[in-house]
Amino acid sequence: MTGTKKFLCAVLAAALAATALLLPLRPTTAYAATASVQLPEKKIISYAERVESKEELFSHKATFRTDETSLKYRCYLPEVTDGAPLVLFLHGGGERGTDNDRQLDNAILLPFIEDEDSPFYSAVVVAPQCPAKENGDGWVDMREHGYDIYANYSVDEVPESAECRALVGLINEMVTRYSLDTSRVYVIGVSQGAVAVWDLLARHGELFAAAVPIAGVGDVSKAEIYADIPIYAFHGAMDFIVPYDKGTPRLYEAVDAVGKGKMNFVSFSDGVHDIWDQSIIYAGGNGMPSLAEWLFSQKKEVEGTGAVIAICVVGAVVLTGIAVGVALVADRKRSRESSI
Repeated sequence: MTGTKKFLCAVLAAALAATALLLPLRPTTAYAATASVQLPEKKIISYAERVESKEELFSHKATFRTDETSLKYRCYLPEVTDGAPLVLFLHGGGERGTDNDRQLDNAILLPFIEDEDSPFYSAVVVAPQCPAKENGDGWVDMREHGYDIYANYSVDEVPESAECRALVGLINEMVTRYSLDTSRVYVIGVSQGAVAVWDLLARHGELFAAAVPIAGVGDVSKAEIYADIPIYAFHGAMDFIVPYDKGTPRLYEAVDAVGKGKMNFVSFSDGVHDIWDQSIIYAGGNGMPSLAEWLFSQKKEVEGTGAVIAICVVGAVVLTGIAVGVALVADRKRSRESSI
């Protein structure tokens, strides 16, 4: 092989390598599908195991305060937090209060207990507790503004609650304090917590790389906003607390109609309201992905990343073309000189 050909091969290889290195910077394409399946068997955690897991995993306890409210929270911290993803877990109505304990009773312990290799172990997981309210409201003040607490409602007519504003502040504090990856902020919510997930997505969707609302309801008029966010939702078809026909199916149909294909929806055909323990460790099947695998593969595109990738790839191609042209001219010149 001549020196020129070796040079061309090296330049081309470098361009291809640069392109290959840049491609992973693209955001993960969100899976999009729906399925109706039977509810998996529920994993039973003993009281002793629950207490032990809370103290071992979520030993960090603190309070986040704003001028309007205070949120007690528990936090799981991996050994390395720098660059780790953040998972915000929002409990349901039965766990409201100030004991900084009950918010861990449902769902969130299971990924850790079920799988010692769970990607949850590599994330910072924060579980705040919503204070109890006299009128029965939770994270979202639906009843205060004339809506049934578990009925479809309008984000435009229900002002953002002090607690949801505090959640945004808590996210920002956690990201800053632990140097977390802002392109991998995830939110999971059950029941009233799922209502909060839909509310946060409608008002602050730019914060989240993915969301998991379980047995909740949101504002279908915000489907255009929801369609831009990877969502993996669950609902029991026999749920009469958050009525199935007013809940996730309506949201899925509205988001699907937008046509961006980023929402998954699993309907548990025999599920009632309390499906969160089975949902949070859902292993997939029937054309659906594993929840944990799906969730931690989602990455929000940082503003400007797409343009940078395009410029770099085009630049690599252009440089390759220039190098090829220079090499061809040099070859022709040498050929002429050798023929004289």
